[in-house]
Amino acid sequence: MQNQKQLIQKVILLLVLVINTSFFKDPLMDYSITAKTNGVFMKGSQKYLTATIALTNNTADTLKYLSMTCSRRDFYILRSLDLRWDKQICTKNLPITLTLPPHKSDSVKFNFLVKDSLTTPIKYQIGMILAKDEGNNAMALLTFKSLKSVTIWSDTVILRK
Repeated sequence: MQNQKQLIQKVILLLVLVINTSFFKDPLMDYSITAKTNGVFMKGSQKYLTATIALTNNTADTLKYLSMTCSRRDFYILRSLDLRWDKQICTKNLPITLTLPPHKSDSVKFNFLVKDSLTTPIKYQIGMILAKDEGNNAMALLTFKSLKSVTIWSDTVILRK
């Protein structure tokens, strides 16, 4: 009798675990961001780091997400004491919807200004504000931060000298 009761408890616990993983799946697991340093270069007296940031769709569904034609970096967050965003000049900047097929990646390259007095390894992390286009008018981008969105973070990247 005791063994049967324990077996029933284990089956119930297993069912609860299965239901939780099915219905309460973490949406951040559906997509991932990777940051890869391409190199460091000089432009005049200023040092720059160039990096490729890739968004990967880990789901079986096509992802439609919001961006801008010029200021794509508005959807990215840089976490670093060593780097800062380079100036960006946009003469024409319109909201767009980008499409990413299942299990595919899309990448964008950014240049970052390297801190002048840097003597330690460069450390940075990139976050992407992922605002899905769920049939919204693309003009909703004007207030994209108020849209339902999540921020996905890359691992910390360390570039040693």
